[in-house]
Amino acid sequence: MIHSAVPGRAWASMLSGKLPRAWRWGLLVLLIIGCCALLGMRLWDAYQVGNHLLPTLRLALGQHDIARQQQQLYKTVMVALQEAGLEADTYAREDLQIERQGHKSWVLRRHRLVLPVEVSLQSVETQLVRVLQRFPYHILARRTRQQKAITSVALTVGIDGAATDIFVLTQTGAIVPLMAHPVAITPSDAVLQPPMARVAIVIDDMGWDLPMTQALLALDAPLSFAIMPQSPYRSATAAAVQRHGRDILLHLPMEPHGYPKVNPGRHALLSAMSPPQLTAQLQVALKTLPMAVGVNNHMGSRLTENSQAMRVVMRELQQRDLFFLDSRTSSHSQAYQVAREMGVRAGQRQVFLDHDVQPEQISHRLHQLVNLARKHGHAIGIGHPYTETLHALQQLIPELHAAGIEIVPVSHLMD
Repeated sequence: MIHSAVPGRAWASMLSGKLPRAWRWGLLVLLIIGCCALLGMRLWDAYQVGNHLLPTLRLALGQHDIARQQQQLYKTVMVALQEAGLEADTYAREDLQIERQGHKSWVLRRHRLVLPVEVSLQSVETQLVRVLQRFPYHILARRTRQQKAITSVALTVGIDGAATDIFVLTQTGAIVPLMAHPVAITPSDAVLQPPMARVAIVIDDMGWDLPMTQALLALDAPLSFAIMPQSPYRSATAAAVQRHGRDILLHLPMEPHGYPKVNPGRHALLSAMSPPQLTAQLQVALKTLPMAVGVNNHMGSRLTENSQAMRVVMRELQQRDLFFLDSRTSSHSQAYQVAREMGVRAGQRQVFLDHDVQPEQISHRLHQLVNLARKHGHAIGIGHPYTETLHALQQLIPELHAAGIEIVPVSHLMD
C-alpha cells in the first residue's frame, strides 16, 4: 500500500496540472517525437513508389481517399457514356489486383470500352480526359496500338503518382490511325513514298544522372528511356522524359548467371522465388514507375532462360497492357517467345551499341543497326548513358536522318 500511493499521487498531480514542469516538458517532447515518427513511417511507405515530396506528403496525411474517388469516377464515367449515346454493353470493368501504399489500399481496375465505327475515338478520349479533370486524377501513361483494322488507346491514370485505373478504348473497323497531330497525306504521297527503315534506340540504366538525361533528351530523335526502379532520380528522370513525350520503360533487374557475385540490385526477380513471390516483387518494381509503357530486363541472363518464370512476368504485364523488350542478355532467352505465346506485345534487342565505349566501335555498332533495319525493315538498339555514347549519337543522328532512316519510339516496333 505504501508503494501504490506514490503512483496515485503522481496521477492526481498530472490530472490537476501540478505535474513538475520538467515532467510536463518531457511528456510533450515524447508526444512530438511519437507524432513525427508516425508521420515519417507513413511518408516512407508512400515514398517507396518513387513520388516527389509533395504528393508523398499528401498521400501520407490521407488527403485523398482513393477508393472513394474511384467510386465517384466510375459513376461520372457511366453518366458521360450515357450522354454520348453509348450502350451499356460497350463498357466492361474488371478488378486486377489490390494495391497498397502506406495505410491506404484500393483495387487497380481496368475499364474497357469498345466503340462502334461511327463514334470518334478521339472525341471519346477527349471527353474521358475532361471527366478525369474533375477529380484529383492525372494521366500517368498513354499508349496507342494499331493492328490492321483495330485501333486502341490505353490511359493509365492515378492519384499523386499511384496508378488506380486503366482505361482501354478500342475501335474495330477504324481505318485511320490515331495520331496526336494528324497529318494530311495525299494518295500520291502514299504511292510515291517507300517505307523507310526504322530504328529504335533505348537508353538503359537511367535514373542516376540528371544532367545526362537532359543531354540525351536534347538530341533530335525520340530515344526511349529504361529507368531502374532503385535509382535515386527515377521520378525526376521520368518527369523530364514525359515532358518530352518519350517512351519510358521499367528497367527491371533480373537474376544473371553468376548471382550473387554478380548482383542485379534491389527489386530483382530471382529464380529461387515462387510464382507468388515473383509476382509480388514485379508489382513492387512496377509501382516505382506507374507511367511506364513497357518493361525490359536489366541483366537477367539466367532468369530469362526460365520459361516458367517468364510466364509469371508476362501474365502480370498482360493484365497491365505493358509490352516487354527482351534485352537478349542470353542467347537462350525464352522471354520473347513466351510473351508472343501469351499475347503480350514484345520485341528483341538486335544490337548493343556500347559494349565497347571506343567512339569508332559505337559508330560501327550504329551502322550495324542501320544495316539490319534496312534488311528487315526495323531494328532495335540498346545503349547506356555514357559520355561516349552521347557524343556518338550527336554526330550520327543527323546522318541517319539524311539517309532516310526513321528513329521511332521503341513502342512502335513491338509485335
